[in-house]
Amino acid sequence: MNKTIYIFAIICISNVGYSQVPDSLLKNIELNNPTIKASLKWLEAEKARSRTGIYPNNPGFTYNYLWGSPDGIGDQQEFELTQSFQFPGYYFAKSSMQKMQFGQSEIMVEKTKNNILFKAQNEIITLIWLTKKETILSNRLKESFDLLALMQKGFERKEFSKPTFDKVRIYHLNNQTEMEKLKSEILVHKEMLQQLNGGIPVNFIFKNYGSVTFLPTLESLKEKLLEYNPDINIARINTVLSGEKVRVENFNRLPKV
Repeated sequence: MNKTIYIFAIICISNVGYSQVPDSLLKNIELNNPTIKASLKWLEAEKARSRTGIYPNNPGFTYNYLWGSPDGIGDQQEFELTQSFQFPGYYFAKSSMQKMQFGQSEIMVEKTKNNILFKAQNEIITLIWLTKKETILSNRLKESFDLLALMQKGFERKEFSKPTFDKVRIYHLNNQTEMEKLKSEILVHKEMLQQLNGGIPVNFIFKNYGSVTFLPTLESLKEKLLEYNPDINIARINTVLSGEKVRVENFNRLPKV
């Protein structure tokens, strides 16, 4: 529940223009992500499906030809045109049902897109934080390297004891190890972001957060969550959809005209 509220908060902030990451970068991910592209194609198919079967079937046409003899009545030709249809109200009920089902499909696709963009947003913010951390650690590593060089000279002149010199050397080695781990972590998150971008490398300098002037209160987020949460909206549609399915099923039990 808390994660859902957090996702919804990020979406709300982005919608009012206070996104913490560049909109252009998220737009590229939205265009390049294979899951989003596949869900949009699936939605197109669902849209076409929602518009089928809501009209009477095409009329049937038959032609019969009976031949005769010269001494008889002669040849005979017969044309027959038939049109079958359900009882009144069936097509309206089925159209309403399929429209609701397509509405659910739209919500599912939107939910999929928001989840992927939320993951991308998390990766970008994480990379910005790691980049800032790298800058601080780089300065610390340089300072420990300079300090180690000074201590090395002092130790050679016997100004410092070996335990004191070893402490500085261990401090510098720890900074080197932490820097290597940090670079590996940055590489992993860049790879994850690239995968979300459809395998296309992301050319972006992860340096600064965007400015956020306000954050909605938790209570207001909960109220909006009840109104816009995709799972709740799908459940609401299901409640009405069940009645429409019963209506269509009742019409199907009636004979066709």
